[in-house]
Amino acid sequence: LDEVIRISPDAGGPEHQSLIQQAAETVSAKIHSVPPVALSLSGRYYQSQIHHSHFSDLKQLKQTLRYDIEEEFAIDAEAVALCYQQTPGTGNGIDLMVHTADRDQLDTLFGQFEGAELDALIAEPDVVSWQHYLNHQGQLPAGKACAVLGVGHDSAQMLFLDKSHQLLLARSFPCPDDDSKYAQIHGELRRSAISLADSDKPSHLIYHQGGLDDVKIVELAAKNALSCKTTDLDDVTEAFAAGVAIGYLNHQCETNFRSDNLMPRTLLQSINRSLYTLSVLTCLILLGWIYVMYSHTHQYTRNTTAATKELQATYARICPDGKKRPNVAKISKEVKGQLDSVIKRFGTRQVNTTDESASYAFILMMDMFNALPLDFDIKIGSLSIKPDEIHPFTGSVPDMEHLQVLRDTIKRPGSNLTIERVIIDKSDDTTGETEQTRRTFTFPLKVIK
Repeated sequence: LDEVIRISPDAGGPEHQSLIQQAAETVSAKIHSVPPVALSLSGRYYQSQIHHSHFSDLKQLKQTLRYDIEEEFAIDAEAVALCYQQTPGTGNGIDLMVHTADRDQLDTLFGQFEGAELDALIAEPDVVSWQHYLNHQGQLPAGKACAVLGVGHDSAQMLFLDKSHQLLLARSFPCPDDDSKYAQIHGELRRSAISLADSDKPSHLIYHQGGLDDVKIVELAAKNALSCKTTDLDDVTEAFAAGVAIGYLNHQCETNFRSDNLMPRTLLQSINRSLYTLSVLTCLILLGWIYVMYSHTHQYTRNTTAATKELQATYARICPDGKKRPNVAKISKEVKGQLDSVIKRFGTRQVNTTDESASYAFILMMDMFNALPLDFDIKIGSLSIKPDEIHPFTGSVPDMEHLQVLRDTIKRPGSNLTIERVIIDKSDDTTGETEQTRRTFTFPLKVIK
């Protein structure tokens, strides 16, 4: 324990706000970073009640405790923060001392600490802090059940511990600053002893001298057949502060309102969580970028290889003798440019070729063109491809025989294409060296699914 600082509230201001600001100013002179704070909350912040759970498994107990105490204690379980201690018990299940505090009141208190740049990591009931101090200092008689008494400026606290110094009962009650408090203490001792088993009734009274008269306490202990012993610290509130510090440094703060999932995270937890989240996101983005680049490279290589093989196979099928095929089919420059663009995209990216895609309809048209005779004379005027239709598909052929061959090729078995209707007309084609009459057509095509 490095130092004990006693702070009194300033006159004229809110008591707790003033104390917190004074504490922040005192601490900031010693510690320049955001210091962790362990709070021992007085009885005005919380209530303690005995609860028996039928579950022996701690995981099940944690999941059901909030709903069990809502019915048993007649409270709104969502409006309170809770923590608990396991107490000695017999039979099935687990006996607990459950501490509940108003969440809004604690939120306000924690907000005041954060406003003063103090990080309240621990907020435990003062009776728990008291136990940390008593066990650490060796103040309790070995193998004896005992009662522990301390009087603050406006209330008294009592602990009842069994022979192994496990908590049995905790009492907190208003205590006037006159001799009438001894009658109240006597009454609490009698009432509490009646509720305990004979083996757990206290044989010793351990007390803090602050605010108490030794002679009257000895007389009171004698009336209850108790041996008396004082503690090292006269002030019980100082024992609370030392106890919560001992519990925090020894990692014994399981009974802590901050551990309730409904309470907000501390400043340190928020900072650590933000840094962790940022680190994880950075790693994920980097890994995702590496994966995308690798996928693009692999896909480009695979598609290029497939396109090259397909081109070589098509050329070998069209020109088995290795000679260049004469340019018989006439396709307009606009349509040819569009086809070249689509074919280029086939070689550089993965194309969706499901039966509901435009790519699938395009492949059906390419299969149809490949099925035409090598010397087939056709001039394509326009070609619009959509996922479920190819319209308009316009062009011209020399005569009706060529038109019939085109129709039969489109409607050949397994082509998955059908012609909805045919529009035929005569047109003058003057693109060649000699003028001739050709048959123009408009085929609205549908994809068969």
